[in-house]
Amino acid sequence: LNANYNSFTGPLPAEVGQLTNLEELLLFDSDLTGQLPGELGRLTLLKILTLTDNAFDGSLPLDALEQMTNLRTLSIQRIGTHDADFKGSGITGPLPALKNHKFLTKIQFENQRLSGSLDDDFLQTSPTGQAIEVDLRNNELEGRVPPSLLDKQFLSLYLGGNKITTVPPRIYDTSSGTCPQ
Repeated sequence: LNANYNSFTGPLPAEVGQLTNLEELLLFDSDLTGQLPGELGRLTLLKILTLTDNAFDGSLPLDALEQMTNLRTLSIQRIGTHDADFKGSGITGPLPALKNHKFLTKIQFENQRLSGSLDDDFLQTSPTGQAIEVDLRNNELEGRVPPSLLDKQFLSLYLGGNKITTVPPRIYDTSSGTCPQ
């Protein structure tokens, strides 16, 4: 279902969970609000979930996102350059580990208000030999970059505007030839 650039308003209906054969759900740039429904977890065949540039708030449905293990792309970012440009107040709370997502190669939560630290097993089973993009810029994440990202050979990791304190040298030192480039 590709319904980008429409004028949807209000919360994403829980009935979206009844669309169990969907492989793509793209609702980019509308005015959807409220918390994402836990019923998203029923969309276990979903490969692409793009809800970018809406006005969602509340916390992420962690259990639902963990159940969506066929995802290749998970994009729920807010677009803009200044606070006044963003829709809504942003999604808060922790980011799920997504540790059993063996196909996930793109995750974008830029300009939300996610907090806490990244789990040690964050993206643990995502592909190691494919390009992986992790865009978590401008959130409230803290702590260190987890060791689960060290084996990703082609990692693009965007963490600016957070409170990250430690990045393992292997993430940015390409001299060994065995780390992400």
